[in-house]
Amino acid sequence: MFLIREQQRRPVRRGAEPLHDDDLRRIWILAALRFGRPALAGLAELYRICGCSLDNREEQGRHPGMNAAVYKALSEQGPRWLTELPAAELSDLPVTGDDLIKSLQAKPGPWLGRLLQALLQRVALGELPCDREVLLQAAESEYEKILGDR
Repeated sequence: MFLIREQQRRPVRRGAEPLHDDDLRRIWILAALRFGRPALAGLAELYRICGCSLDNREEQGRHPGMNAAVYKALSEQGPRWLTELPAAELSDLPVTGDDLIKSLQAKPGPWLGRLLQALLQRVALGELPCDREVLLQAAESEYEKILGDR
């Protein structure tokens, strides 16, 4: 359901193009961060085994926005996207909560988990390298965004 909801969040226009690989990759990675690599690896295998039997209209009606081409792409490319992830868990990052508290000279609080998740997401999506110094610098701007959201 997460994958379907994420896909459906895109603005739908009459005659709109289907999702591109970059869109599918982003949705897949976000799902991997939320549910874990093993869950997504299992889902890709399930899509492969089932043979993407969405050619019949009844199945398409149950999963609007998903079609055989999407399932095929996820079953074939999803496992590769998972192995290419530079970080999929907070423990994969070269910075810790303690590092951020010291670097930002801030007190621990709920912001810390949000900040770590934001950094993890940016690394996983390839927006930032998985590098300690880069992440500490990026943490400053992310921290300001989080404080601004209060």
